[in-house]
Amino acid sequence: MKNKLVLDLATLKKDNKDLIDYKKSSNKEIYYYKIDDNNKKDYQRSVGDYYVLKTLNKNNIIKTLEKDFFRITKTILNKYKVKKVLIVGLGNSSIPCDSLGIRTTNKIIATNHYNDFLTLPKIALFNPEITDKTGISSFSLIKMVVDYLKPNCLIIIDSLLTKDLNNLDSCIEVNDGGIIPGIYLKDNRQIDKNTFNIPLISIGVTLAYEYEKNILTSPNVNQIVEDYSSLVANCLNKIFID
Repeated sequence: MKNKLVLDLATLKKDNKDLIDYKKSSNKEIYYYKIDDNNKKDYQRSVGDYYVLKTLNKNNIIKTLEKDFFRITKTILNKYKVKKVLIVGLGNSSIPCDSLGIRTTNKIIATNHYNDFLTLPKIALFNPEITDKTGISSFSLIKMVVDYLKPNCLIIIDSLLTKDLNNLDSCIEVNDGGIIPGIYLKDNRQIDKNTFNIPLISIGVTLAYEYEKNILTSPNVNQIVEDYSSLVANCLNKIFID
């Protein structure tokens, strides 16, 4: 597994000093944090807007979160003039809890190869898999594709680790701060808006629980991944294609 839920450091506390906004209903919570030059060292992440949607109803993830996820993701994307997007699905397709990125991109509609749909953003999809399968770091592979395609926006989707069992399978994080592919691999590094000089949107879901150096998942992780991958893909398709 790779990235940790950035806001796990705050354990999603409502009284955290960096919390800008908090909303709660009967079936979900929405947290909005801002990481700036004053607190970026605390979170070890880049400056940006960080949203966490937490479902209190895991039996109906899509219905509970889709409206707010769509709104938040579109709000972040509207900060930038998106014309050509590279969407990267990180992870290991052989391991259910680490397959979110790949299973999501498999459901997204690519438009980069169409030259006659000038009103649509050009969407390209890429799944670099893990270093153990390719022998090449995720960062290096992403850089190759970015250099070739020259997108003006990068969206990266990945599974997240949490140290709070209450957050397992419950949280989806959206930010424009950054992500570290293969955080435990020395040859990988953080990717943020300064890496390729283009905006980066990171989307992650807490699909694994770290406990005493062990990585645990829920028994129904396959269905959970299916739900979240459908949620993310459907919303991105709606934003870019509809």
